[in-house]
Amino acid sequence: MKAEVPTIVTSVEFLNQTGALNSVLFIPTSDGLFRISEYTNNSPGAPNGNIFSLTIPITYTDDLGARTIGSSAEFSSFDAVSNTTGSGFGALVGVKAGQPIVLNGGAPPSGTTYNVFVIIEDMN
Repeated sequence: MKAEVPTIVTSVEFLNQTGALNSVLFIPTSDGLFRISEYTNNSPGAPNGNIFSLTIPITYTDDLGARTIGSSAEFSSFDAVSNTTGSGFGALVGVKAGQPIVLNGGAPPSGTTYNVFVIIEDMN
């Protein structure tokens, strides 16, 4: 049995974001398994020593209906090294043909920016 290498179907970067995101990442042409990897970081940390949570959900549709996955991280200004923080996840999901995989959410406090990196691989 020969090992197959997954095919990257999309790789996107949303850099220096200051508000909410809403973007269609990929629309599969056939049902199948896809691996979604997401990494989010921010700079600078939350202003005035505060802590805030940033959630970047990804929605998709499988055989049972709409689903949501995503990373959520707490960011603070207490990181003494770089005043930046990051969080990521990876998930294997079943997706229906013609149904978009969508990234949405995120709203950091004023003066804070964030970056989101997403790779989607076709595992079929």
